[in-house]
Amino acid sequence: MHPKAHGKSAEWLFAYEAVERNWVPLVEPTDALPYDVVLVKHCSSTFIKCQIKMTASERKNRDGFYHVNLSKGTGPNKKAYLHDDFDFWCLYISNAKVWYVIPRGETYETRKVSLPESKYANSKWIKYHSAWHLLEEALS
Repeated sequence: MHPKAHGKSAEWLFAYEAVERNWVPLVEPTDALPYDVVLVKHCSSTFIKCQIKMTASERKNRDGFYHVNLSKGTGPNKKAYLHDDFDFWCLYISNAKVWYVIPRGETYETRKVSLPESKYANSKWIKYHSAWHLLEEALS
């Protein structure tokens, strides 16, 4: 699948998850902004900006983790995001159908995360496995 199509499918999967939680996802169809989705809660003026990524690999690497690059662009055109570009990473492991919701502030110096499929694995990122409550708290 082409990287753009891969990214758009992740954004729509995220939008579905948001609607299921009674949030309003505003999907931005352009590359002009440094985030993919703005989330708002019904009857609220609070919003958060989310950057959506989905694993490109079809299977776990030898270490048993899925690796997700936290940069924009592909190949030699990869660039780091700025600190205030968005509020949360929402990372999807497609094979496992698992989401990670990670506050942007936790990854300022990180270019790649290695995410386990299981919420029982030993990883510094495990506390963000299916951490939808972080978005709910930010929207409150």
